[in-house]
Amino acid sequence: MRWTIFYLVILVHLVPVTTLCQLKIVESIPQNLTYPGGSPTHESTFKGWADILNLAKNEVNISSFYMTLKGSDTKTKDPSTKEGEQILTSLKLLGGKGVTIRIVEEISSKGKSDSDQLEKLKLAQVQHLNMSNFGTGGILHTKFIFVDGKHMYVGSANMDWRSLTQVKELGILAINCPTLVQDAAKIFEVYWQLSKPGAKLPHVWPPALSTSFNMQTPMKVDIGGGSNNPYLYLSSAPYTFCPTGRTRDLNALLNVIRSAEKFVWIAVMDYIPAIIYNKPYQFWPVIDDELRRAAIERNINIRVMASYWSHTKEQMLQYLCSLTADSQIKRYPHYGGWIDVKLFEVPVFTPEQKSIPFARVNHNKYMVTDNKGYIGTSNWTGDYFNSTAGVSVTIQQKDGNNSLPQQLRDIFSRDWDSKYAKPIICNGSVF
Repeated sequence: MRWTIFYLVILVHLVPVTTLCQLKIVESIPQNLTYPGGSPTHESTFKGWADILNLAKNEVNISSFYMTLKGSDTKTKDPSTKEGEQILTSLKLLGGKGVTIRIVEEISSKGKSDSDQLEKLKLAQVQHLNMSNFGTGGILHTKFIFVDGKHMYVGSANMDWRSLTQVKELGILAINCPTLVQDAAKIFEVYWQLSKPGAKLPHVWPPALSTSFNMQTPMKVDIGGGSNNPYLYLSSAPYTFCPTGRTRDLNALLNVIRSAEKFVWIAVMDYIPAIIYNKPYQFWPVIDDELRRAAIERNINIRVMASYWSHTKEQMLQYLCSLTADSQIKRYPHYGGWIDVKLFEVPVFTPEQKSIPFARVNHNKYMVTDNKGYIGTSNWTGDYFNSTAGVSVTIQQKDGNNSLPQQLRDIFSRDWDSKYAKPIICNGSVF
């Protein structure tokens, strides 16, 4: 019966695919991280969140790993906590005005999240997704905000004050994009239904959750660009969470690599070709093999910019060194591709910044090629694609008029060429 009721609601909200919308890249640049004059700049994650929440009239749906928007959540007294606290205040005000707020979080955050307070005040409905109930053993790692079926954020930023001022993040903001947002909202509804008590994976997902927008038939989004309007689709992980028509996140990622004609640039916090969180530890070279194959067989130039911080895993450095070894093959005839690796480090400038736990890191997760862009919520280890709930947006758009892929290329180049990104050294030391 629950599924039948939901199906009727979805029908009410269907809109034409030609709706004009705005798509923006948004970033969080950590406090004191600066670039030379003239470097690409984008709207902040905080402003993007604040703008779409300010547009809310009926409903706000949030999917997040956890919610720690107050400085007190991390025992931090610092002015940089204010932006997160403002977002929490906005949610409280919206709930107080009668706006329906639904939040799905990872089960491990229960009792430790700001959403608990919203629920106790009866300002939000909160549910927790336990991936272990569905045989995956992963976590909910998606970062989604939906407003009124028309506005959306998806990207690397958690619902955490640090993600607004102390951690480097990247995402995409959609304003007045009902067709795109309502398609993405179907992924949220999967989480919402599976986080109900006693929920089980259905043998067949309800038709209301299926999609016609995918890798084979992406959505053409009207942003007023005429022939330069982008084509987009959303993909999801794990595959068991993908109703009919939904592209699996791993397949979307691999397709972006395979369709590249000149280069593949990757910015991700963790790059480890293994299953590292679920036991037993397993080698998982799916993405790694695809990158090596692209460089060796198709002469594609690969750049990987991983993150270096206080929680960097030693195994990642070893795997990245192995990846760069393939570049030595270029001395042989007919080999034109190469693989280059850098580590991006967000410096700690003050004692206060040093005291903030799990901060000062490049947390974004995106890829851009000569013809496509990919913005995700997952780190690049096997666990994230096989057992963890995550999403991505794949974008194809002609160059010109400041296309979204071109913006991603400009951001990547800015970071790659910056003083914060240094070549990995594979002789036992890092920097």
